[in-house]
Amino acid sequence: MSTRNRVLGLVFLVLLALTLVIEKPWQGDAHARTLATVRPLLPELRQDVEIGRVRITPALGGEAVQVEKVLDRGRPRWVVPEAFDHPADVIKLGRLIESLRALETRNLESVQADSHATYKLREGEAIGIEVWSDEGQLLAHVLIGGLRGQDVLDGGEPIVQFYVRRAEDNEVYRSNAVYLPPEDPVRWCDTRFLTAVGEEQIRFLQRTDHIGRESWRIVLDPEVQVEAISDSEREVEASGRWRMVMPEPGLVPDFAGDSWVFTMLGLEAADVIGFANTPEGEQRFGELQNTFEVGLEEGSFRIDLGAVLANNRRAARVHGLPHLYALEDFEVEQLTQSVADMRMVE
Repeated sequence: MSTRNRVLGLVFLVLLALTLVIEKPWQGDAHARTLATVRPLLPELRQDVEIGRVRITPALGGEAVQVEKVLDRGRPRWVVPEAFDHPADVIKLGRLIESLRALETRNLESVQADSHATYKLREGEAIGIEVWSDEGQLLAHVLIGGLRGQDVLDGGEPIVQFYVRRAEDNEVYRSNAVYLPPEDPVRWCDTRFLTAVGEEQIRFLQRTDHIGRESWRIVLDPEVQVEAISDSEREVEASGRWRMVMPEPGLVPDFAGDSWVFTMLGLEAADVIGFANTPEGEQRFGELQNTFEVGLEEGSFRIDLGAVLANNRRAARVHGLPHLYALEDFEVEQLTQSVADMRMVE
């Protein structure tokens, strides 16, 4: 082989080696290599890990909120310590945990610490979420920063992405898997009283007016079929589905009974303000004014209404539950229907 051919062969081998080093064909194409780098942002937050506590630190300061697991007669349950250990909304908690598990090292935005201000990801201005195991091990600490800006005037579908990073790392990612957790303790409380009750279980409705003369009781006949009616007929339509038995017998407009059921089934406390059966709670509740009762196939649900609180809210206590609540005035107004309101309009 001539010297020239040997030189050309050597050059070819060098170029081939450089190409292999750069392209790394054994790792697949560029798309495959990109996918290979995508992994969970919080790998310690595995499905098989028992979670014991979640802590949310609000953006721009403020008191942190915790949701933690406690043992009640040997059985675990989730409570909100900042809201008098009220039972937590486990659906919201599950949604938050699953969103954290869905965060990935995809859409890398920056690797520089000095960029954190741009993305609102500095400590103290971002939402902080910490997840701890039953044994007290910190499983995850993630920061949620600003919302990615986008032009929504071009007719495209909006993409909601937040900037996130691990608290101990500099890398910033964009993610559409973010679930913004409530920063108010009461929003972590399960204060929907009748979520497990279906309308088909209801048998009667009752208001007991302890200071006036507006007590009434209506009963439901589930066998009566209600036809669709127009809005103009709604106030006076009475099919016999609802009948008043106290203070005197008579028909009740379908809309009056059905709207009362709708309000009660969706009733949600605006705040948890203490414990009902303590001297402080009894003083804050004040004079008993009304008791509302929903009769069910088995048992009933009863809630007492007491004093007027700040912002026109009303103190309330639920029979069988230890906490004292505040209800919004518009829900109280829907429930405190008079006898005349609940009777058929002539």
